[in-house]
Amino acid sequence: MLPSFFQKYNIAPENTIIIACSWGPDSMYLLVEILKFHPKEKVIVVHFNHALRWMESNGDETFLKEFCKENSLIFESETKDIQTIA
Repeated sequence: MLPSFFQKYNIAPENTIIIACSWGPDSMYLLVEILKFHPKEKVIVVHFNHALRWMESNGDETFLKEFCKENSLIFESETKDIQTIA
C-alpha cells in the first residue's frame, strides 16, 4: 500500500517526510510502515504533548523520543498545557 502511495504522490527517497506521531497504535503503525520504504535519515518524527493526561502524556513523549533515538530518527517535540491555555 505505501509503495503505491509514494509513487502516486511522487515521494522520492531523497524527499524528507515529516510524521506527526502521537504514540498511539495508529501513529506507531504508520511510522513503522514508512520506515520499511523510506530512508530513516529522511524521516522527521514530530510530537505535540498537550499535557492533558499529566504523567501519562509525558510518558508517551518519552517513549516516542526513546523509540526515535533507538532507530536513529530525528525527533522534535513541544509541550503546551492546553487546559491552562483554554
